[in-house]
Amino acid sequence: MKIELGEQLSQPALSIKAKVLEKDLPNHLEKSYEKIISYLNEQGEKPTGAPFIAYYNIDTENLRGNGTWDMEVGFPVSKVLSEKGEIKPAVILNGKTITFQTAQNVMRNKLRNPLQPLFI
Repeated sequence: MKIELGEQLSQPALSIKAKVLEKDLPNHLEKSYEKIISYLNEQGEKPTGAPFIAYYNIDTENLRGNGTWDMEVGFPVSKVLSEKGEIKPAVILNGKTITFQTAQNVMRNKLRNPLQPLFI
């Protein structure tokens, strides 16, 4: 495994915020990312980095599929774009990052950069 420490500068993003049932997380992530990519395509834009997920509050009292997750999912972009429905402009704040690469990530991301940033 390769691990690197770094710094992330503030960057504009597009995101969707929602309260999601734990059992609906996979479907929500897929649909949200598809909506944002579709909107970026309409605008002639592309993401400038890997997708992100921010968890703001997790109902830890009821996590067996019925707990709710207050979350935001999105992509970094090159400039501030206007909102469209539930897609809103956002900002990824500056901070420290950890980037890691595992053999599993390399296999899954043969055509993409396997380095995945995490914000701490």
